[in-house]
Amino acid sequence: MTNLAWNVERVLPSAIADLHRLISIPSISSMPEHDADVAACADAVSGLFRDLGASEVKLLDGGGKPAVWANFPGPEGTPTMLLYAHHDVQPVGDPAAWKQEDPFVAERRGDRLFGRGSADDGAGDGQGQAQVDGD
Repeated sequence: MTNLAWNVERVLPSAIADLHRLISIPSISSMPEHDADVAACADAVSGLFRDLGASEVKLLDGGGKPAVWANFPGPEGTPTMLLYAHHDVQPVGDPAAWKQEDPFVAERRGDRLFGRGSADDGAGDGQGQAQVDGD
């Protein structure tokens, strides 16, 4: 087994547990009644960055929903890379369209994890899903 494969296998259970926790937060940014959930999700993402060893983590508030900024500096003289993702989700839509009772409870089916916010794949099927092992 390569070092990469070994490391992926070693951290995968905790990464899946983190994803379960994030899916359970109904961080629907377009619904004001979920503003506290969006803030809770930002706090959770900030904590994950701190746990990963980010040198600096900030919650940014530009007058809208909170953004999370984290810095992992590379070696001196190396290029800088910017990665972007969002921690909020869209409304669930028609609950009858979901194959699970609660879209905010992650459900594993085979090697996939289903739940609102588990992936941002734009598949348009209303069923967020993330690959959790294999392939």
